[in-house]
Amino acid sequence: MRRRVLPGEFLNPQGVSVDREGNIVVIDGGARPPDVQVFRPNGDPAEAAEEPFLFRNFLGTPGADPQQGTDVRQQLPEGEFRGGGADEDWLFPLDSAIDRDGRVVVLDAHRVKIYDIDGRYLGLFGGVGWAEEDLISECGITVDNQNRVIITDNASANPHLDTRVPRNQVKIYDSTGAFLFGFGPLGSGPGELSSPLGVASDSKGRIVVADQANHRIAVFSSAGEHIFDFGQLGSGDGELNFVFGIAVNSRDEIIVADCGNNRVQVFDSAGRYLRQFGGLGVGDGDLNQPFHVAVDVNDNIVVADSGNDRVQMFSPDGRFIAGFGRTRRPSVRALGESPLNFPMGIDVDSQRNIVVSDTRSSRIVVLDADGVLVRAIGSLGTGPGQFHFPYEVAVGPNDAIYAVDQGNRRVQVFSREGEYLFGFGGLGSGEGKFSTPSGIAVDSQGRIIVGDGGSSLIQVFDPAGRFLFQFGETGDGDGQFNGFQISVAVLADDRIAAVDGRHHHVQVFDSSGQFEFRIGTEGTEEGNFRAPQAVAADRSGQHIVVTDPGNDRVQIFDPNGKLQQVHTVEGQTAGCVAIDDDGKRILVAIPTNDRIQVYDMPW
Repeated sequence: MRRRVLPGEFLNPQGVSVDREGNIVVIDGGARPPDVQVFRPNGDPAEAAEEPFLFRNFLGTPGADPQQGTDVRQQLPEGEFRGGGADEDWLFPLDSAIDRDGRVVVLDAHRVKIYDIDGRYLGLFGGVGWAEEDLISECGITVDNQNRVIITDNASANPHLDTRVPRNQVKIYDSTGAFLFGFGPLGSGPGELSSPLGVASDSKGRIVVADQANHRIAVFSSAGEHIFDFGQLGSGDGELNFVFGIAVNSRDEIIVADCGNNRVQVFDSAGRYLRQFGGLGVGDGDLNQPFHVAVDVNDNIVVADSGNDRVQMFSPDGRFIAGFGRTRRPSVRALGESPLNFPMGIDVDSQRNIVVSDTRSSRIVVLDADGVLVRAIGSLGTGPGQFHFPYEVAVGPNDAIYAVDQGNRRVQVFSREGEYLFGFGGLGSGEGKFSTPSGIAVDSQGRIIVGDGGSSLIQVFDPAGRFLFQFGETGDGDGQFNGFQISVAVLADDRIAAVDGRHHHVQVFDSSGQFEFRIGTEGTEEGNFRAPQAVAADRSGQHIVVTDPGNDRVQIFDPNGKLQQVHTVEGQTAGCVAIDDDGKRILVAIPTNDRIQVYDMPW
């Protein structure tokens, strides 16, 4: 399979880890096919200004481990397993760690792959299923001082069971991959977790977890007993906003990738705030959505500066030392004349113009029906009309454009000509405030519906952006959510469809937020989903369209949830979807290929 990145090119780098020799392992989260790259220090990084780190190798080159697929499986509701077969490529690498023997342990979707630093395959364990040792919605990995492998798994319960028992979301395995125990059920109380992401372990064996949806860091003993929590939602010293990666240095200081605040914060071993560095920007030492952190043997801090497509190294006190990486060259141009950079949200106006959130360019673009650029709206920043990671978009009355400005925790509204009209929201957990806003839709009354994954809520606002009501809560039952993103769409009679990818289904509510029914569950069969990303509907609300990236397809349902059509989509269908007013075209944003794909519908 052709690689779409060259050595040292990144698109949304995520996991980072460092071995004793200073080699840095970087997971390039946005590359397709995925890549894990290794870099070696070029002498003293502080003195090697041109190339502080040199490319060493691609870890796990396809073909190096032909036997690996035999242990990958999926457990069905009846208890049997499906899966297996040779699979020589990466599935979806997320995070990595270095164990006490110098082995690179990579969390690759529902499995753990092990290599030496030169890329030689050493082993594999894990699988997908609902047994306690299996993985469903994994995110972070570390290795502790006993060489145990520790993984966070966001899936909290088995949706196939009538009696839903909270499932532990941190899993401990020995160095051979044998499951030992788990802890951390879903919730917000002591010892409970909601959307845990990064994980680390200190010299005492304590396990430190980024408890993202609870806006805190949770600390446990090596046996999984809860010790204490620290942090709360906010942007002040010691406050957190979409906390992601965690690392611990030789002094047991806790280093936190405070992703939503575009900074790294450092706390002592008791959780007391010490210092911070970073801030939104593109210069040396600036950060844009840092996902993961790691420390080397000298306690230097390595940061995956995901929004800037690079890796940066800082001294223990936060001084910039060096950076490396360059943006992946776009391999595919978008429709027509306008190149896109990670398009995510998409909608179509009454003139068949295509409105796209050009996410990594911090702007909204409007294309005509053939993909020719009509106008661009916005730039990087925090002021009115500026964006930080624009996510979903919607077209409302008079073709007004509604955009989720995710990095700034707000919604902004523009005229069809791109004039800024108003905005609302802001960071917080109260009515009208947002934690991780993602989905947006506008109904026939002009009400603005916003999905906030970080708070497990859907909020409804009047046409002027004034808060009306909200519904939803954390969990996996009817009317509950548990994920980073909640995508929303408006159906007939102003009913609301919502996708929560971590629960692998679509939920449908009436116009007042009362739960009606679900569509699908986790699986590969038609009508089911693997991490659905987005939902949309035509103006009449007669067709519900869902992107199903885990199965490389788009699925279309009627308003009652009956499957109508399934379409295979080339590329990673990780973006949003839109449908023309007349239902004749479906448009799918393919962010990792920088393009919009168009499908004519044979109704």
